[in-house]
Amino acid sequence: MMMAETLIILFAFCTVGVLLVASVLLLERCH
Repeated sequence: MMMAETLIILFAFCTVGVLLVASVLLLERCH
C-alpha cells in the first residue's frame, strides 16, 4: 500500500536533483 507514497517521494527527489543540476549549469554558464 506504500507503493504510491514511495513513487511520489522518489519523483520529488528526482525533481529536486534536476533543479539543482540545472541551477549549477546556469551558474557555470553565467560566469
